[in-house]
Amino acid sequence: GTGAVYNCTYGDEQDVVWQKRYNLPVIIAIDENGRMNENAGKYKGLTAEEAREAITKDLEKMGLLYDKKKVHHRVLRHTERSSCMAPIELLPKKQWFIKVKDLTDEIVKVAKQINWYPEDMFLRLKDWAESMDWDWVISRQRVFGTPLPFWVCKDCGEIIPAREEDLPVDPRFNGAPVDKCPNCGSTNLEGVKDVLDCWIDSSITPLVISKWQKDEEWFKHNFPTSLRPQGTDIIRTWAFYTIFRTYILTGQKPWEDILINGMVAGPDGRKMSKSYGNVVSPEEVIPKYGADALRLWTALAPPGEDHPFKWEIVDYNYRFLQKLWNIFRFAERHIKGFDYERHKDVELEPLDRWILSRLHKVIKFATEELEKYRFNLLTRELMTFVWHEVADDYIEMIKHRLYGKDEESKLKAKVALYELLYNIILLLAPLAPHITEELYQEMFKDNVGVKSVHLLAWPEYREDRIDEEAEKLGKFASEIIGAMRRYKNSHGLALNAKLKHVAVYATDSYEILKALERDIAGTMNIEKLEIIKGEPELEEKITEIKPNFKTVGPRYGRLVPKITAYLKENAERVARALKENEKIEVEIEGQKVELGKEDIVIRKAVFSEGEKVETAVVGDAVILFF
Repeated sequence: GTGAVYNCTYGDEQDVVWQKRYNLPVIIAIDENGRMNENAGKYKGLTAEEAREAITKDLEKMGLLYDKKKVHHRVLRHTERSSCMAPIELLPKKQWFIKVKDLTDEIVKVAKQINWYPEDMFLRLKDWAESMDWDWVISRQRVFGTPLPFWVCKDCGEIIPAREEDLPVDPRFNGAPVDKCPNCGSTNLEGVKDVLDCWIDSSITPLVISKWQKDEEWFKHNFPTSLRPQGTDIIRTWAFYTIFRTYILTGQKPWEDILINGMVAGPDGRKMSKSYGNVVSPEEVIPKYGADALRLWTALAPPGEDHPFKWEIVDYNYRFLQKLWNIFRFAERHIKGFDYERHKDVELEPLDRWILSRLHKVIKFATEELEKYRFNLLTRELMTFVWHEVADDYIEMIKHRLYGKDEESKLKAKVALYELLYNIILLLAPLAPHITEELYQEMFKDNVGVKSVHLLAWPEYREDRIDEEAEKLGKFASEIIGAMRRYKNSHGLALNAKLKHVAVYATDSYEILKALERDIAGTMNIEKLEIIKGEPELEEKITEIKPNFKTVGPRYGRLVPKITAYLKENAERVARALKENEKIEVEIEGQKVELGKEDIVIRKAVFSEGEKVETAVVGDAVILFF
């Protein structure tokens, strides 16, 4: 190419940059009403759309048009209202500025002193600061907004500010603080009609809440403020201008931490917009699922990333809350009014130590994640822990103790269950405040004596509750019981159905299994449970062998009964031949019969000491179901 580029004043922001950089002449052909002016010659009075049509026709008449087609352009549009989307024309107007460009290096240095969550969001502010083309335009030609507190002398251009003691003022309606211009003496003073950029107001928020210039003690104690939560889209505005303003006024950073969240997207992954038809309002979600299920969805948003709304996730959250409710409904009869403080130091059983060790690891993880404002990972971890380790495993494992006759074991289970569930509602309270309040009021308020769960301290991590050996034991118990549950499920048995006889053979895990023997038998309702050291002697036998009548019948017709008898009489030899050669060849009544794997149905079973069993393997443990 030639290296030449087209520039007009003004098609887009790049045209503004080039005009300023190279001091190009400015030719304005469009007025404030969106119509062509006198610079457009014969096209004066037409809209931009009409002018394009007229110019095209004139070029055709002149024989200068060699092609005409529709071209898709990237055009600035009015997007604040999705129903508008009108193209935007840029017009040069006198504006008010605050000098910022000369201070960008200092702003970046101050911004670096702030803890950014996520860390890479700092780079967005840095990139913006280093690529600024002009200073902060603080004026807007709008109806609503904070007035600019200035008057301008129409004769010499002198700017007259309001007196500080007179603020707030509106120069459109309030007179100037002086009768005549201090520069030229003119009385022709006019109030500025423009209003301020909204970030002028928003950028002072950390100074307002810390009572800057109003309460020095309060300010010293509370500034810089703790946190600024905001979206990715306004890093270059709200975050940047707040840092700039507080630094200019105080020489300090505005906050210790800044938390950047992404934007909510529609179920289709695109920005929520009426024009896309993908807007979901809270009023649609809450009547069906409640506020807590929706809050859990928001908590699952990855930091700094856009988060599409998904009905199926809200539905999952709702089912989780139902599971939580059912856990507490079961536990209520066992621990409501229980004197935990009196018994909390009792020596617990292995499975109790396992679940409390896992609980305190979750507390530690959740605390660390909250310190970093990462709600998504702690929410997922907490939900998984409650649903699977607590509801599916631990509570099922202690039911036989809670309903049993061993009062000492029952007491220990109650201590662990109380500590477990009390801490779970504390962990969940910031995420699901409504259901946790309800559960607290019903289960713990009378014991604790505090008015609300939201007035309680965050749960305390206890190092003394961590027990790695108990965790290994609990995990193994979960796996063994899980295998037994799958057996029941595959045979259409209820989870509380009785199993008459189960034997578990093990070598390395024998001692663990002996420690778990009572819990496994009680949880799975096993009449006779044997834990045996060593490996089982198992024998696989053919229990049934017959032709596949669909393939053998059409080929051998009347010979099928004789083929059936032959297979039964020679079952082991047939099975061996199929394994080695994938087929057998025999002669029956003088006719050659050839059968492949697909022609023979073989069913086998496992036997232990002559008794038919089914097996499952967990690690080095072999489970036999008699």
